[in-house]
Amino acid sequence: MAKKKNSSAQKKEKNILNYIPLALGGIILIAVIAIVIRILIWNQGEEYIIDENEIPDLTTETLDYMFFKNPALLEGNEDDGELQVCILGNDTYRYNEDGKSIVEMLQENMDATIYDCVLEGSRLCTKNSRWDEEFPENNNALDAFAFFWLSNGIQNQDYSRQWNEIDRLPEHIDKERYKEVLTLMESIDFTKVDLMLVCYDGHDYLEDAPGSIVDKPFTIISMEGAMNSAYEQYKVNYPFMQLVFVAPTYCYEVLEDGTVKGADFPNEYSASLPDTLAYVANASMNYYVSYLDNYYGVKINGETSDEYLLEDGVIPNAAGRKLIADRIAKYINERMEMK
Repeated sequence: MAKKKNSSAQKKEKNILNYIPLALGGIILIAVIAIVIRILIWNQGEEYIIDENEIPDLTTETLDYMFFKNPALLEGNEDDGELQVCILGNDTYRYNEDGKSIVEMLQENMDATIYDCVLEGSRLCTKNSRWDEEFPENNNALDAFAFFWLSNGIQNQDYSRQWNEIDRLPEHIDKERYKEVLTLMESIDFTKVDLMLVCYDGHDYLEDAPGSIVDKPFTIISMEGAMNSAYEQYKVNYPFMQLVFVAPTYCYEVLEDGTVKGADFPNEYSASLPDTLAYVANASMNYYVSYLDNYYGVKINGETSDEYLLEDGVIPNAAGRKLIADRIAKYINERMEMK
């Protein structure tokens, strides 16, 4: 049985407890006095007028993630001394009616063999979540040329799915260009391709492709799912090929009443383009894929869209395309030690 405390001990303990509130009150009082003194001192300070030349740069920081290395430095890779780059993408990278295309500019500014596999009208995401082999008429023909299924052809060096869909493509698609790209891809030895640039513009976003779908990280109808599903394949079949996802630049949609809605506003899935790109950036980091943030890294935005975008609100003009090409070339040239 525990012994009871004697009366003197109980009184001593009670007296100590009585002092605790006083001690706490004293600490709070000291803190308040210190704050008041600091405010008084601050108020006595000299007025500081910000010179317009000293205004800090408040632009948003880019979210570039750099993971790739010189292919010659990758253990186990038999480097042939030549930088080979394959570009998958859509409209923005092919357009050249008012000047050179982005791909053409890259070919001029990079010491590399560049395979132009850009397809106008193609998408990053698919419309359907799977390919229906039993009832092929249910498939969306353009899905065969979306990033995931085109990558699937690269993995297997089998483009029969794409060839089978050529005649079913929408009328606005340049079928001869699609055939030309398929023929080129069949000739490429992808084991020697050092760098894959994944360059899709804002068309997916404007067509309401979601950035991500809850509990479906590999569904190819979302940006995140398309990336995850494709990246899974490359790391197995082409371990020395390094991928760079080039984020789309600012774009806008022309509404029926003639007004415009910028990419910084939500689409049908209540997400802005920067929000959806956050999922793509995360997927890229998870697979050690470089992410080049051209949304914030290029000065094409709501305030400069008249200066850099064509009337469709998506494709940059010659000046805008040069901004994009220069940044890609600079990014790669600075990080690849050319032999």
